[in-house]
Amino acid sequence: MDPGFGHDVYTLVYRAGERPGRIYFDISPDGIHELALDGPLPPQPAAGQPPLPQPESPCPRHHQEDENYYYSTAVLDSVAAVTPCWAAERGVVVGLLLHYRDGRQASLGQVRLDWLQQPPVRVIDPARGMWFRFALSPEGCPNVDAIAFDPPPPAQRAEPGHFPIAWRGTLEWWFSHRQCQLWHDGQSSPPTVRGASLDWGN
Repeated sequence: MDPGFGHDVYTLVYRAGERPGRIYFDISPDGIHELALDGPLPPQPAAGQPPLPQPESPCPRHHQEDENYYYSTAVLDSVAAVTPCWAAERGVVVGLLLHYRDGRQASLGQVRLDWLQQPPVRVIDPARGMWFRFALSPEGCPNVDAIAFDPPPPAQRAEPGHFPIAWRGTLEWWFSHRQCQLWHDGQSSPPTVRGASLDWGN
């Protein structure tokens, strides 16, 4: 999603049909290298590149050579429940699965089926909003370490690690393998940082 990295080529790899399909990602800290499909590629659209979401927020800085950022966005109106996606070994929330009143679903950030918290958390009173609490990882990078559906005590609301979200508009979630940054209604969660370099065994 960063326009400074040249021109990308897009290929349609899946078209929804009568039966579900599977897409397998070979994901690593420096990006996705390969995709595996359970069927042939669908016919490519004659119109060329499909319309892509246009971020309203800026892409975070690429602080490390191996750090790529991924973008996701979802509408917050009419959300009935939320399923956080927990990376247990890191103790952080890496994404959300939103459940809408009409039965639709949308994902934000990273979502893995085996990391989803069960059961989903119902949105009882939309007027209360949702509160994200950010903490720094051992490398000094901001990540979501807690989500609340009731406002924290007044003394905690002023702390820089708390990021309130109202159930309206859109929520944008940028993430890399080490940190994330959220945007809502023109406001940002704690910005990404350079952090300490990670040793990937190379």
